[in-house]
Amino acid sequence: MVALMAGVLANVDPLDCLWRAALAFVVGLLGTQAWYVFFAARAQSLLPATEDAAEAGLGAQPAERAMGSRE
Repeated sequence: MVALMAGVLANVDPLDCLWRAALAFVVGLLGTQAWYVFFAARAQSLLPATEDAAEAGLGAQPAERAMGSRE
């Protein structure tokens, strides 16, 4: 709402403001998906898959590490 009001005060058409906001939202969604596809999957594949890593808690979820759950 603040950005829309600022656009009105700057004599920008409200529909142009909404169009720009929608475009920025879609670009953000696509950028986030691309980030996870190219970087997050690779980061998980770089974790060592050995028993030492499991004992160190590298493969455990943060909640599991906090509770000390070891299987």
